[in-house]
Amino acid sequence: MLAYAVTLLLMATGNSITETPGDNANGIDMDNVAQVQFERNAALAYWRIFRVGDKTDGLLDLALDAFESLRMEGHEAMHPPGADPLRPGGPLDVALETAKPLLDELQEISAWPYCDFENRHEHGYEMTLAHVQPMRDYARVLMVDARRLVEAGRVEEGFSRMAGAFRMAGHLTHDGAAISAQLAMSTLRHAIEQTHLLLDREKLASPSEIMSILTRYQQPDPFGFVAAIALEANALVLLSSRFGGDDAGHAFVEALQAMGVRVEPIRAEPLRAMDAMALGADISRALTAYETLAKQWRTEASHRQIEDTILRVRSGEFGQSAALVLSGFDQYRRNEAMTLQAVQALRQRLNPPG
Repeated sequence: MLAYAVTLLLMATGNSITETPGDNANGIDMDNVAQVQFERNAALAYWRIFRVGDKTDGLLDLALDAFESLRMEGHEAMHPPGADPLRPGGPLDVALETAKPLLDELQEISAWPYCDFENRHEHGYEMTLAHVQPMRDYARVLMVDARRLVEAGRVEEGFSRMAGAFRMAGHLTHDGAAISAQLAMSTLRHAIEQTHLLLDREKLASPSEIMSILTRYQQPDPFGFVAAIALEANALVLLSSRFGGDDAGHAFVEALQAMGVRVEPIRAEPLRAMDAMALGADISRALTAYETLAKQWRTEASHRQIEDTILRVRSGEFGQSAALVLSGFDQYRRNEAMTLQAVQALRQRLNPPG
């Protein structure tokens, strides 16, 4: 019965568990997706870059150490004379210049339309997303190198590096997972922030490359949250179906805690007392909440509408399991709105009206 309910949810949202919502965002012809996957899957090429990059002495550590300080305007004043991480001939400058062929390739891969890390969605809450941290880290390397190149007078080269970071954020939206969507938004906001800093220094002769990337975020659900909602619904059903008998609810809560899900005691106690039948009924109520959120996200409902749904979730209207695991989705919507505002502000700066 629960599996049937999830199928109805997926039909209602227009997603399958394995859908990669970012594909259409990048203009891929879905009729030819199998051929594209066979020819060039960016995910496979990314892993090769990560393996090589991790063996490049000092590159990742130096770039990530510099990232936070370089986010600040006037970063030169934050370092003693001669300690600026981007100083010509310094360790970071040498490491990035030595890694130029690798970073050129990373930049090229980021432009491939198709990216599928073949996430095991059927594993539910136990699905591993080992690629998300290196994707974030190497996008930051590209941002740092963009800053270095622009400061060295290699302006167009630097902005092309930044475009690679933008595109890597876009590839993360293909996962259909909430954590990837959040990381995509964070990476995109960092890239926007860095681009503003670059534009404060140098005028970009042709903004078309970055503008074309930003235009993709004008479509509905650009970060793949509808697919993420369906995935979480499926994960909840998969997990709860493992447990039977009188202590099914207790075992369910223990499993959530073991997987790192934040469990509030006030929410957990009613669940712990449930037997298998009561737990199944509670999960069915939770699926109604998932379906409501997915429809609201797909139709670009206002944040107020989604916030109202979450308030109903927290009140227990959709059951105890929904109250336990769904309460954070209004924050996702706020982050999405903030990110899209940042996208629009950069688009206006790159292509001012009139």
